[in-house]
Amino acid sequence: GNTEEQDLRLDFKISARRGSIRHTGFATYDTQRQGGVRSRDDRKAEYQYDYFISNKWYLNSVLSGERNVFQNLENRTLLGGGIGYQFFDTELIRLSVQGGLGYETEIYADDNDRRGVVFRESTDFSYRLNALGLQFFHRNTFLQLLDRAGDWRLQSETGFKLPVIGRLTAQAKLKFDYANVPADNTEALDRAWLFGVNYDW
Repeated sequence: GNTEEQDLRLDFKISARRGSIRHTGFATYDTQRQGGVRSRDDRKAEYQYDYFISNKWYLNSVLSGERNVFQNLENRTLLGGGIGYQFFDTELIRLSVQGGLGYETEIYADDNDRRGVVFRESTDFSYRLNALGLQFFHRNTFLQLLDRAGDWRLQSETGFKLPVIGRLTAQAKLKFDYANVPADNTEALDRAWLFGVNYDW
């Protein structure tokens, strides 16, 4: 028989730099229903403040929050800071790497809550492939809880995007989320192919 599926995926990103200061924010929302039953509900928002102390080096602070119903995650918040290095920042290629410490709180529906200091490393890379503006991108964040060596998590997004009109782009990406110590009754790996439009500012 036929299965009715409804998907809604929204991505928003804004980045602005003036002098030594750069603001970056993004938000994602992904929901899916199959046969009238919700099968996916994932949302995240993040804000980052960067202060450049040289042409390449910068100090940063980050605040993020997320929720994933089907990973039993009611709320995850992270407040952190660190140092980063901007290797490239042109229309053709962008690459930055940063690392630092933060305090993370995870509230689960069916498992013990988790709180602690984490080491955070992230990479942001994009490369324009042709004159039409087709772009390959990869972003990843690695988090390691400092008081439990085996408790770490890797989140990444890898894909392509192509300008449509104005600041709207068509996008196809693989979203990957792996928790080495997942919550009770959940899978360690959560991945999905996402297709839709993105608004960059």
